[in-house]
Amino acid sequence: MTDDKLCQVLEHLLSGTQVSVAENVVDAAKEHLQRKHRISHPEGDFDSGGRFYLAVEERRGCCEWIREPSRAHPYSEMLHGRSLRHVAELFEADELEVRRLAKRIESEFKATS
Repeated sequence: MTDDKLCQVLEHLLSGTQVSVAENVVDAAKEHLQRKHRISHPEGDFDSGGRFYLAVEERRGCCEWIREPSRAHPYSEMLHGRSLRHVAELFEADELEVRRLAKRIESEFKATS
């Protein structure tokens, strides 16, 4: 899934629907899919041990219970930063609405591929 194709599918979906979708939900679904498919990445840094830490401005309440990166789990915060729950919180969007839109986008993408 490329960024251009994602935008095309999203535009096609939204132009054909009569249901209004909040802009933050659209932005969150797009960002979630970009992160899921490694088009974009959570903000953060790696330490000298190869452990990834989310940037302060990326952190939200949902991050409190994520395990601290360690040698055994160096990407725990990166994986969380790609999650739908985290991205929905970043955009202050309803998680269920974001999930539904992201699923519609992915199914439409598969249908047109």
